[in-house]
Amino acid sequence: MVEGALAVSSMQELTHGRAETDVREILTSSVDAYRALSEKHGNALTLTMPDTLPVVTVSTDALVQMITNLLANANAHTQNGEIAVLVEYGGATLKISIADNGAGIPPDLLPKVFERGVTGGSGNGYGLAICRELARSYGGDVVIDSTYGEGTTVVITLPAGTEGRADG
Repeated sequence: MVEGALAVSSMQELTHGRAETDVREILTSSVDAYRALSEKHGNALTLTMPDTLPVVTVSTDALVQMITNLLANANAHTQNGEIAVLVEYGGATLKISIADNGAGIPPDLLPKVFERGVTGGSGNGYGLAICRELARSYGGDVVIDSTYGEGTTVVITLPAGTEGRADG
């Protein structure tokens, strides 16, 4: 219960401090930092994104929190598999997909995964709820698609500006 209260409090703090954010840098550093943990599980972790990405106005800490929560979930439920982060931009929307070929989510649990405190095993059951609440606080969303025994894909969508930022 205390963990849950701290998680919600932390989420509320993360919604403040919006700024134009370099999504490429955040994703690259988050994936690079998580790669060693993934390799301990025998997982290959890849990142694919365009050379130029739009400006996204969010809290850097919030975006890092969302990405690391989703990478942690994928890694916890994937053993000797693949975790792929794919970034796409179209229209005024940035999509960040994190897909794995792990255990997947049981069909009875899938409709409840965004409820606070709901967990399919390890963890406190707040990660997905926090991710969705953060994304929605910025005008975006988080959706999930999973096939039990085959894997899960979680997609963060965020509104994005039209000015591009190149890798550099």
